[in-house]
Amino acid sequence: MRRRIGSNLRALVLLAGLAAACGVPTFILQQYDGPVQGPEKVAIVRFEGKDVVDLISLDGSVADAHVPEDARLHVEMLPGKHALTVANRMTPQAPPNRVVFLAEPGRFYQVAFLPPPPNEWIPRAHVFEIEASSGRRLKDVTFTPSRAPTPPVPASTPVPAPAPSASVETTDSVGAAGSRAE
Repeated sequence: MRRRIGSNLRALVLLAGLAAACGVPTFILQQYDGPVQGPEKVAIVRFEGKDVVDLISLDGSVADAHVPEDARLHVEMLPGKHALTVANRMTPQAPPNRVVFLAEPGRFYQVAFLPPPPNEWIPRAHVFEIEASSGRRLKDVTFTPSRAPTPPVPASTPVPAPAPSASVETTDSVGAAGSRAE
């Protein structure tokens, strides 16, 4: 089935789709406005019904998609930075996770929950680029503050030297009595 959600949540369009490789029904959610784009122009986030991930929202638009165990959902999106809110069916008491990633055209992605870091109890969602045919994880593409790109410093940028002063004082510790000047 194809379902379109845009920034204004326009009318829903439903079509039936079937994954040729494994015969699993695939529901397609078009996340952008306008006509259907070719696979080389969109990125696809795959949700497998047999996984524990439910899509709650995408770029602020409510999706509330629970995929049946014998099906999958493909969310087609234009390239760029996207934010997904997902829930983990294994920890229903936990709050949903928000993950941000940069989608590239012609690529497939999948959300997975990883074990929590030390001193935390709740698994964290990550977005992985995957191989389209096998679903094999290629790399973690989750945006985190520690992975934020930093601008390079040009090699030709001079480092200013400290300004000379008329007198320089150095202090050394001399027990409890204080310091001396040289």
